Amino acid sequence: MAGTAFLELQAGGVARDISEYNASLMREKARITRETAKYEEARLRKTVGRVKSRQRALYAKAGVTFEGSPLEVMVETATEAEMDALMIRYIGETEARGLEMEAISARWSGELQELTSRIKAGRTILSTGAMLYGTYSAPGMKDPGALKGPGAGYGYGKRGAGYGYK
Repeated sequence: MAGTAFLELQAGGVARDISEYNASLMREKARITRETAKYEEARLRKTVGRVKSRQRALYAKAGVTFEGSPLEVMVETATEAEMDALMIRYIGETEARGLEMEAISARWSGELQELTSRIKAGRTILSTGAMLYGTYSAPGMKDPGALKGPGAGYGYGKRGAGYGYK
């Protein structure tokens, strides 16, 4: 019974430790997700920069001035590229925040499991105590010396005999 309470406490501590470990993995994954998004955004911007440079060079080679339709094409290219870069950033940040929320949830779950194990251990100890009290304070047990085992009759003298007994 005391062993059961001890095991319940141990299980709660283990559950908390596992949850904290999982939370740390999720926080690390969130960090990596942000770094990956940052890299992908930079890579897209670099690629688009080369495309825009090539556009300008080809227009210049063809003798086209940067007004009207060619300018509109260049502006649209830049706008689409910026939207794509911002979308990469947004998706990365959204995924990272989701992982951070999962990490918080995992940590709270571990704390709740540990608290639950403490409550279960306390309940086990209290119910064991109540059972023992009920067993050893049953009517008809007038002689505390009738108790067998370690500590039987301990604390009962002539004045205490019958205390709690009928």
